[in-house]
Amino acid sequence: MAVEASKNPLVQMKAFIDQRKSELENALPKHVPPERFIRVVTTALSTNPDLLACTRQSLWNSCMRAAQDGLLPDGRDGAIVPYKDVATWMPMIGGLLKRFRNSGQFKSIISNVVRQGDKFEYWIDEHGWHIKHYPTDDEGAIVKVYAVASMIDGGQMVRVMSTADIEKRRKASKVPNGPMWRDWWEEAAQKTVLRNLAKHLPMSSDLDDLVRRDDALYEFDEKDRKDRVVEFDKPTKPKITEGNSAAPEQESEPAASAAVSETDPAAEAAYEAGQHARQQGMQRRAVPPEYRSPQASALAKAWVSGWDSEDD
Repeated sequence: MAVEASKNPLVQMKAFIDQRKSELENALPKHVPPERFIRVVTTALSTNPDLLACTRQSLWNSCMRAAQDGLLPDGRDGAIVPYKDVATWMPMIGGLLKRFRNSGQFKSIISNVVRQGDKFEYWIDEHGWHIKHYPTDDEGAIVKVYAVASMIDGGQMVRVMSTADIEKRRKASKVPNGPMWRDWWEEAAQKTVLRNLAKHLPMSSDLDDLVRRDDALYEFDEKDRKDRVVEFDKPTKPKITEGNSAAPEQESEPAASAAVSETDPAAEAAYEAGQHARQQGMQRRAVPPEYRSPQASALAKAWVSGWDSEDD
């Protein structure tokens, strides 16, 4: 029986995560115990067996990104979803709004959908943006989606989009029929509007990274992203032999602070994450936020090298 249990993918993945509990503890906010986070992940894996068919590294990367965002993969804060054999962390609208509310930067922030039959008005005057929404009990078709942020110092900002606006952005997505749009269209639509509104809000860098977590899946805001995402020249794939690591050749960008080593678990994970990102159709410049600091430049290069390895 012990041998059978050891071969169970769920048992193996839980043991894999348990061994790295200290890494989760360092990434999670203080009010979220790692034991609770692991229980939620285990529940997600057991209720969605397709996740167990994903690569172990992509599952672990998704767990770490959820932990860094301070959210639980419980289907409300966010979800780990399978796409082919790759697991992807997707913050949900509930998690985004929770982080906004807990940031102390806003009096309130909400999002919702407007259905046929609802009474809905929004306008701008000399006092700013205003909105009124009187939902009905009818489950009519969605006609609009909106997000409203109320500032601590008074006033509010509103963004409203029609379903045609939402669909235009969905079609610009790298995965227009991916899990988020296919299974949670209403969630994806509200995220789209909130992301658009967030461009005009004063936010801390961690909130900005959270909102833009899935920017790499889109092309419609490419110009905006070019101003904020580090661009890397294409590096030479490092030639690595056991016991000897070699750094990529010097590039026009600042050199990495450390060589990329196959024996470095963080660099190895970044390299594989880059490979998976390429397989998902993400762009080469979409280096994850956690790799963009000067201290993590070696990991950024490993990620890009992994992305480029798919050309081989």
